[in-house]
Formats: sequence, structure tokens, C-alpha cells
Amino acid sequence: MVHRQEGTGQATCPTSKAIVAGASPAHDQTDPANLADHQRDVDGDGLTDYVLHFLTGLTGISEGDTEACLTGQTFGGIPIEGCDAVRIVPPWLDSDGDGFGDAVEATLTTDQFAACSLDASHDAWPADINNDGFSDITDIAALASRFGEAAPMESPRYDLKPDGFVDISDITKMAAFSGQRCGGS
Repeated sequence: MVHRQEGTGQATCPTSKAIVAGASPAHDQTDPANLADHQRDVDGDGLTDYVLHFLTGLTGISEGDTEACLTGQTFGGIPIEGCDAVRIVPPWLDSDGDGFGDAVEATLTTDQFAACSLDASHDAWPADINNDGFSDITDIAALASRFGEAAPMESPRYDLKPDGFVDISDITKMAAFSGQRCGGS
């Protein structure tokens, strides 16, 4: 994630020249359509941040690594670099036992440590889009309403089998939980 610089009027948005641990972003950030789809206020400071995705396998980052660094330049040619802490999540780990691994839930932005939603605004179980504690036709209908779309940045949880698109694989994944309550009951 790269933050906009307050007061400068200039975004610190890297081009496709941004590199994390040797890998380029998964999306071409010079394409205006991709650029617009990857802007949001991630840290709640009221400023637009640019979210970059990297294919982990290409970065050389592995289990046990605790830091990753980004280098690149803004569209204006200003060099940028920075390092931050990373947490590598093993693909087999499912901390809340809800049938979705922690790595998948991190991508979907659901709570990887809670099998059930605490309230309507708490996104916990990926198969329960409306957070009513039950996976049913209303959740499938909500998912189907996004069918064929690129997984939206503001609601990545619609991409249940994270591949960047809402498609039949996501509906099939959700259908496997249809009729079940969160927590497996």
C-alpha cells in the first residue's frame, strides 16, 4: 500500500516499476482502469491509498520472513522505497474452523479468527454475505448479482476462491455451505 502525501497534491502512486522482494505488481498500474480499481482509504486517514497486489510465489518471501521492502517511483518520477512487517500465513491454517483458510480470509477481508459474525457489520464467515449466521439462497443471490465481474476492491469477499473474478467457482464454493449455520451447526 502506498499513501498519498498530504498537502503536496501529488500522489505517491508507483507505476508498474514498483518492486516487492523482486516481484512486480500483479496488475498494470499504468492502466487507468486498474489504477482506479486499486484506490481506497485503507488506513482511515481521509486520503486515498493505492493498493498493489503481488503474487507471493514470485516475491521470494517465504514462511518465517518478517519484513518485505518496496522500491519504485511515482508517475512523476520521484523514487520511493519502504519496508514494513509481513505475516506469512500457511495455506493450510484455518484458525476459526469455518472451512476457509486464514490466507483466503485475509484476501476476502473476513475475520479469520471468528467463525460467526458478532453483528450485521462484522464480516466473519465468508459463506454468510449478509452476516445473519446462516448460509442460504440470499447469500448465493448476493454473490450471483456480481457474477462475471472483477472482484471489487471494496468487497473482495465475493471472490470466495480468490482468482480476481466472481464466477461459477465462487458460487460452487458457497453452495457447499448452503443450509448451514456458521460454526458448523
